[in-house]
Amino acid sequence: MNKIVLIATLLIFHAFSSLAQDEKDFNVLIIHVDDLGWADIEPLGSDFYETPHISTLASEGILFTNSYAAAAICSPTRAAMLTGKYPARLGITDWIRAKFQGVTTSGKPGDYEVFEDRPLKTPKIQGFCLWKK
Repeated sequence: MNKIVLIATLLIFHAFSSLAQDEKDFNVLIIHVDDLGWADIEPLGSDFYETPHISTLASEGILFTNSYAAAAICSPTRAAMLTGKYPARLGITDWIRAKFQGVTTSGKPGDYEVFEDRPLKTPKIQGFCLWKK
């Protein structure tokens, strides 16, 4: 019985593999833009902004119209896209500040930045790098 199932499975795989199209190399281009509305480019309906190069890319390739952002702000979303992890798992839940803005961006675990005008504390980034656990 097991031999019959194995032979049938192999025949089915062979039949489907012969129907498959020739494999071709392809490129994947992800355009990740901060503060871009979903209808701010021509392929998605903008009649205000002219985006001829993006329109060409969209017409010659596949245009995905649904997506998910891991956060509503830029730094956590970028970190999630680069690592495949949730922003909270990475400890990046707010935008990453630069030293020129007068705020430190790194600290020990448990260090928080307190802003008087905001009700929540923001964790400091603890030496974020992609190759660590």
